[in-house]
Amino acid sequence: MYSGFDDLAIIKPKKDSNFSGSMNFVPVEGGFENVFIYRKHLKGDKYFLNPYSVYSGGLYNPHAFNNDEKNKAKIMLVTDSFSCPIVPFL
Repeated sequence: MYSGFDDLAIIKPKKDSNFSGSMNFVPVEGGFENVFIYRKHLKGDKYFLNPYSVYSGGLYNPHAFNNDEKNKAKIMLVTDSFSCPIVPFL
């Protein structure tokens, strides 16, 4: 039985942080919301939207980001569509 559209909560970290890097070879810089949240994926025909691409903009290749934290550990991810909401929080 159809009960309507799913709700999507946009979760953001409480701590302010600064990121710099590139997404699909386009330079990006700023806080979490400026770099990882793409609200344009919530507008348009509701039947063709992918709300999970709000996080990290969908399946763009490649992603490269640096955080201003002291720990300079590096992570390489090989991802698919299920990773869109997870990648920004790693």
